[in-house]
Amino acid sequence: MLFEFPFAVPTDRRTVPVLHTPHGAFRLQARFGGEPLSALPHAVYAQPSGDARLLHWRTPALTAEALVCRPELSLPEGMRVDGCLAVLWRVRAVEPVSSCAFDCTWQERQSWLSVGAENGQLVEAFTWSDGRVTVSAGTEDGESLLVRASRGRGLPLRWADPAVLGCSEPDCIDRVHAHEDGLHLVLPDLRPGETCQVHFAVAWAPASQNGGEAAWYAVDCTPRQILDGAHAG
Repeated sequence: MLFEFPFAVPTDRRTVPVLHTPHGAFRLQARFGGEPLSALPHAVYAQPSGDARLLHWRTPALTAEALVCRPELSLPEGMRVDGCLAVLWRVRAVEPVSSCAFDCTWQERQSWLSVGAENGQLVEAFTWSDGRVTVSAGTEDGESLLVRASRGRGLPLRWADPAVLGCSEPDCIDRVHAHEDGLHLVLPDLRPGETCQVHFAVAWAPASQNGGEAAWYAVDCTPRQILDGAHAG
């Protein structure tokens, strides 16, 4: 197992990895060497008293896990969201993997009154609103990926070089793509024994009373907040 996920038990309920919101679901997909990971995981572990789930895949080339839960949030005073969900991916290569890609996209096309990128320091996000409910999706930006790689925190140390990470700009702004359909993260190869960790978060709140701003703050979360949410159950 790539995650330490205490109090989890195997379950027969193998489900496609999604993050549900009031406007529909975000589909979570991963591709390695251009080949999509199976939609259904090979095993699922759940908490008897919580709603966190750990999805597990194993192929000849790699082991992949997706931890899906409600992260521990830290919002500015006076802000609230109606809900927030996140996924923390971990992948460990057994054989050489030529490329890695992760998507968090709408499962079905939606109709919106307003859409737009909502980026900030170290976070890449996109926000949708129908005038009643605002939904935001976010992940770390290219600069954050470089910093994590340089510290060996969930990414290969060699990825700290923008040229290795496949960036056309020093800040690697082109590694994460935020569009109306969702978020796309493109990363380079993994060598045997190397690990890659990335995450996505989605949040929703009333469109009025700073709801859009609150949803944006919620998706600007860290892997630590996701792990804390999973352990809290």
